[in-house]
Amino acid sequence: MTITAPITVLKTPEMSVVARKFMVSEEVKTMTTATALDRNTDSPAASRTASHGIDRAVERLAVALLRWSRTHAARRVLDHSEHSLRLQQRNSELQREADALRITQRMGL
Repeated sequence: MTITAPITVLKTPEMSVVARKFMVSEEVKTMTTATALDRNTDSPAASRTASHGIDRAVERLAVALLRWSRTHAARRVLDHSEHSLRLQQRNSELQREADALRITQRMGL
C-alpha cells in the first residue's frame, strides 16, 4: 500500500545574500507498507482456496502446536499472589539454611 501526501518544504534561493527570504516548494514523498499477497495472483492472501492432503495435515499440526505452546506458556505465567508466595517460601528457605550454617559455625563443626 502506498500513501502519497504533499510535504511543504521551505528552501532558500541559491544565490541569496539575505537568509530571511524563503521560497515555498512542494515535494511529494511516498510511504510504503508491507502487505500479505498471494504468490500466484498478487492479490490479498485472504482469498486462498482450501488446502488438501499433506498440506492440510501439516497446517493442522502447525496450528495444534501453536495452540499447545500458547496454553503451555499461559500455564507457566504466575500471577502476583502466587509469585509473592513462592518468593516468600524461597526467602524463608534461604533464611533457615543461613541460620543452620551459623549454628554449625558457632559450635565449631
